[in-house]
Amino acid sequence: MKEILYEISELLIKGGYPDWGNSFIKFKDEIAVDPLFVKSQLAKVFGGMGSFNDIVLYEDKTPLFDENERLDFLRTQLYKLISY
Repeated sequence: MKEILYEISELLIKGGYPDWGNSFIKFKDEIAVDPLFVKSQLAKVFGGMGSFNDIVLYEDKTPLFDENERLDFLRTQLYKLISY
């Protein structure tokens, strides 16, 4: 899960969401200390308007196609990991 969180953070920072990226770095760092708490916090980022699900990565007002595809894949994998 740490690798997924790290890669998500990198994509978010590259795609114009440094605050979200830094949050995912924090999740990555804290997952070993308190995995149940981090999983519960991660579950919260998936719901509601303006949530993690709504993010589309851009660079210079242009959507990043490959990066968005990768983010969608990682988002799905992460959701599966925190749901079980």
